[in-house]
Amino acid sequence: GAAAAAAAAAAAAEEERRRAREVEREAKQRDAERAEAERASRRAHAQAEEEEAKKDATLAQLEAARKLEAAQTELKEKARRQAEESRQRAEAAAEARRALEQEKRRHAEAEQRQAEQRASQARAEREALEAQLAAAKTRAEEERAEAEEALHSAALARREEVRQRRELALLKAAVRKPSDEAVLRRAGSTNAG
Repeated sequence: GAAAAAAAAAAAAEEERRRAREVEREAKQRDAERAEAERASRRAHAQAEEEEAKKDATLAQLEAARKLEAAQTELKEKARRQAEESRQRAEAAAEARRALEQEKRRHAEAEQRQAEQRASQARAEREALEAQLAAAKTRAEEERAEAEEALHSAALARREEVRQRRELALLKAAVRKPSDEAVLRRAGSTNAG
């Protein structure tokens, strides 16, 4: 009986130890599983953080790209505006140059017209003067011819007058001296003749 009891006690102790080992093994397994779960959780957390960081980085890149595009658009717009302003300035300058050239041309044409008018007037005046001079010359010629003719007539008249005076004087002398037969005879013979 004692041996059987001892055997039973030994068996019970063995069973107890086996159960204790089983419990310990299960506890170890649970610890391992918990540790694994914690590791998995940490990994998942890290991965989530990484994903978040990646997403942030992508968003930052997108934002940077958007900003860059906006800046480029602004620059392009600015360049376009400047080009447009430059073009308008160039057009305004060209227009001003054209207006100036036109004004110069008008001025030159007006001056030329005035010069031509002055030349024409001077020509007309010169021609008028020449005509006056020619008329004056002609008048002077005519007057000189008339004067010469008058002088000639006057000379003739004077000669005639001198002749008549001489004849009269001779007649008077004949009348004053009736005794002078010769004069009378000469006068008589002149008359007869």
